Amino acid sequence: MGLVHEIAMTPQVLAALLLGGLVWLVVRAWVRSQTDSLAADGGSGEARSNKKLFLAAEVSKHASPEDLWMIVHGKVYDVTPYVDTHEGGDAILNNAGGDNTDGFHGPQHPSKAHEMLKEYYIGECLDADADGKAKAAVSISNAQLAAHGNDDDAWIAVNGFVFDVTGYMPNHPGGAAALAAWAGSDATDAFYGDQHPVDAVIELKKHFIGVLA
Repeated sequence: MGLVHEIAMTPQVLAALLLGGLVWLVVRAWVRSQTDSLAADGGSGEARSNKKLFLAAEVSKHASPEDLWMIVHGKVYDVTPYVDTHEGGDAILNNAGGDNTDGFHGPQHPSKAHEMLKEYYIGECLDADADGKAKAAVSISNAQLAAHGNDDDAWIAVNGFVFDVTGYMPNHPGGAAALAAWAGSDATDAFYGDQHPVDAVIELKKHFIGVLA
């Protein structure tokens, strides 16, 4: 133990550790600059607003015939353009702003309704699962987020929502380093760059753990 202690305290070892830390900071900064550049070049307003992440409380604010959202299987749909032509009439208002998973299935809806619904998909509801059941959304502080900034313990924030992406890093299409560069911090701008497909929110939802307080 004494020998290990002496080696660990040598100037050469300390210098190597400092150099390693400096290299990591440089690499992290470079990766961030690249993702920022991609977001700036390709992240138009349309791309940002294409598919989003919501909580059920936000969906509930859209409950009128002129502004009607609903949740089906954990997905959010803006069916406002369809209200006037709904074959079931005002029945579409029964679950306006709420979860319509149970109501959507049944003989009143032909099989084509499932295909039609895709046209109105706008994003994912983070606190509703595919079975239409609510999930708790815990509050997470900025300090808690920052404490999970390592390769083997990586949390990121996107639009005020927090995700534990540790297990996903090896499978990230852009490479683990691109994701690790944002560990413990807000990755909203990087996420909404055009380097991510529109269905990336579906994958991100799987790793949702809470809301940034």
